[in-house]
Amino acid sequence: MRIDSSVGAGPFRAEIGDIVIVFGIGVTSILYVARITRRAFAADEQERRTWRIDYPWSILGENLYPNFGFNWHRYKLSPFQLVKDFHRIAPLSAVTHVGGRTLGAINHHSDRIKLSDDFAMFVIGHVHGLDGI
Repeated sequence: MRIDSSVGAGPFRAEIGDIVIVFGIGVTSILYVARITRRAFAADEQERRTWRIDYPWSILGENLYPNFGFNWHRYKLSPFQLVKDFHRIAPLSAVTHVGGRTLGAINHHSDRIKLSDDFAMFVIGHVHGLDGI
């Protein structure tokens, strides 16, 4: 599957094998979890004449939980609610790699945030639990 990113964010810094948790900004929901299978690449000239002009950077990934990814709209896993749930069990823990306790950067036009390992595992655990439902 192709995962696109906006103009302002620049190319992805992730490597092959990294895990990405993809959320929909407009629907504020986790959409799927994928393992990167191809490093960042730019849209070609023809693609830049389409809607990809706003999303020129892409990576390829394998959806690790395809049932969840197909049915994400049933579960509506809000990343902001997941932060609240995480802080109920780990109140002093960071949710971002740099020590942040919120996902506030999403509200400031960031379409990528590197999560802390603990919070990422918490989110993936929720997705995994729903994948078989």
